[in-house]
Amino acid sequence: MVRRLSAEDRKREIREAARQVFLEKSYVRTTMEDIAERAGLSKGGLYRHYASKVEILHDLMEEGTDYRSDVVNRFLEECQGLSFVDMIVETLMRKLFDENPYKQLYAMFLIEAEHCEELRVLRDRVMAEGTRHTRTLLEERGYPNLSFMFSPGFVEFVNSTIVSAYLLHNGEFFLNDSNLYRDMLRRYIEVELQAADRS
Repeated sequence: MVRRLSAEDRKREIREAARQVFLEKSYVRTTMEDIAERAGLSKGGLYRHYASKVEILHDLMEEGTDYRSDVVNRFLEECQGLSFVDMIVETLMRKLFDENPYKQLYAMFLIEAEHCEELRVLRDRVMAEGTRHTRTLLEERGYPNLSFMFSPGFVEFVNSTIVSAYLLHNGEFFLNDSNLYRDMLRRYIEVELQAADRS
């Protein structure tokens, strides 16, 4: 007898199918029929779980946030010997350049949002949710105010770096073979922390 999947397990299967199709065809060119076919569902079966592909993409972005939080928490547990600034630098380096199941999708999402109103709305929502999530994570760990990390300029720097690393496939180089970004991040963080101390 075949075990019937729970609603959450089925939604997880749908999200994985959608992630694959989005990366193959792009979000804009993907239809709900494409996702249903990849997930092995009828169109009606898909709509029982998700009303639109933007809903699916939102849940994938949330999954990516959870994945990133797990990576950051593990890293913070392992790097107790680093200075506070170096800990933030290395955390950011992983955010910018590591390979993970959601990085390609996030880069694609940012690129396509430039030309799709539906995705621009979702991007703003995802950014606001991500900011709240990261602030909570930092507060729970008792870190000082790092509000400069949420400034529009820094967010744009992070996003454009992620997109360029995705397009140029150079993340491994910067993560393992170059200190260029580490040095830039370290200097930026030190300056911002000094400014926060003075105010």
